[in-house]
Amino acid sequence: MSELIKCVCKECPADNKCDNCPFKSECDWPWISKLWNKTPNLSPCMPSWVKADIRIGKMVTITKNDFCVFNTPKTKEYIVINDIAVGEECRGKGVSKKLIYGLMEEYDKDVFAKCIKDSSAEAFWKHIGAEKLGEEQSKKTIVCSYILRYNNKKQNKEDLW
Repeated sequence: MSELIKCVCKECPADNKCDNCPFKSECDWPWISKLWNKTPNLSPCMPSWVKADIRIGKMVTITKNDFCVFNTPKTKEYIVINDIAVGEECRGKGVSKKLIYGLMEEYDKDVFAKCIKDSSAEAFWKHIGAEKLGEEQSKKTIVCSYILRYNNKKQNKEDLW
């Protein structure tokens, strides 16, 4: 199962001076920022908002070579996947699917995500059976919306792992 990612410094510097932090050996931020910056198509890794997501428990991992940033809006009946990344050595092993289904099981909700049309992210959402809800033109590209239905609220754990 996934575990929460943590940033343990009491007064974490937003300017990313983690090299001098006395808590850096206990903190997940250093490996998160490295993996984030190696992952194509993710926005820049901004410490102020990524660390904020970590602190409120909206980032999970399975292998310490992956992460998923999510949100659980109170007004929606689904989980929103903001970002998901898996290091090259763990790709193709079902890690992303485990992260997503783990969240679905924990929150007992469907999953919603947006991605760039014809990207590897869109291929992933299609591959795991997400339903395409639509497309919209952004400034530079076409963005697709997908929903992955949590069909069986008591899904067999053997199917997930």
